[in-house]
Amino acid sequence: MPYTIVRNDIVNMEVDAIVNSAGTRLSRIGGVERSILDIGGPILRKEQFEFGELIVGQAKYTSAPNLYAKYVIHVSGPIYDESTNNEIDLRNSYRNSLNLAVDLEVESIAFPLISSGSYGYPKKRALVVAQEEILRFLEYNEMMIYLVVFDKSSFTISKDFQKEIRQYIRTDYVVKRRNEVKNINARRDQMHVP
Repeated sequence: MPYTIVRNDIVNMEVDAIVNSAGTRLSRIGGVERSILDIGGPILRKEQFEFGELIVGQAKYTSAPNLYAKYVIHVSGPIYDESTNNEIDLRNSYRNSLNLAVDLEVESIAFPLISSGSYGYPKKRALVVAQEEILRFLEYNEMMIYLVVFDKSSFTISKDFQKEIRQYIRTDYVVKRRNEVKNINARRDQMHVP
């Protein structure tokens, strides 16, 4: 399956890229960012410092020293505010990270639940946005994507979505890919290509 929700610490994921849910000023306030930078050490902090501040939703990358990944994609998610519609910023955080992953030619990526920790985005809403953006991306791209949740409450919420995700992938993703292969084979037969 190209999309899986797992309960783990993102620094333990053996993937091509992990996503760092960073602050705009790279302040190390969040648990994910602090954990990644503590393990990545001075090399990672230096690379991150060199690209400067992030705009909300913007994604940049560094190497991933001392981590199991090749790259760290740093993205600044929005701080949750009921009075503004910052869901667009959260969606852009996923979209821009995934687009950067395509540019880096990664085959696997692990995301935290962006903005759902110290930035206060409600976990259930953040999970819906993550799921929708990941599945939208997978309609047109091939990549193994992990959504990594650390705390038990997020994982409990995510179990509610796993059946729905499997059904979506089975009916939408797999059927769509199967039809594409059939269309290619039909065109090949029409052209008499062996």
